[in-house]
Amino acid sequence: MPKQIQLDAEQTIYQASETHHALVNALNETAGIDLDLSKVQEADSSFVQILLWLQQESTRLAKPVQLLNPSPSLCTVIQLLGLQDAFPSDFGAAS
Repeated sequence: MPKQIQLDAEQTIYQASETHHALVNALNETAGIDLDLSKVQEADSSFVQILLWLQQESTRLAKPVQLLNPSPSLCTVIQLLGLQDAFPSDFGAAS
């Protein structure tokens, strides 16, 4: 059963190390991750890099990862970086 994780509102360079460490541990200790992104109100490119890494690592380890409920502000960052195609289709739907 995938581990449910909900991230805090701020996901910037200042939280990157802690967020990355938590996701590494979750991937190593569980069968997969359901990552709820609905509360992310501030994000930067370091967080987007973590999400890209998480998708690649989950494929490498054959452990499913679902990126769920992206917040409008996260969708905006993804769009500004031109990375909509690297994420599930709902990431392109900033409101």
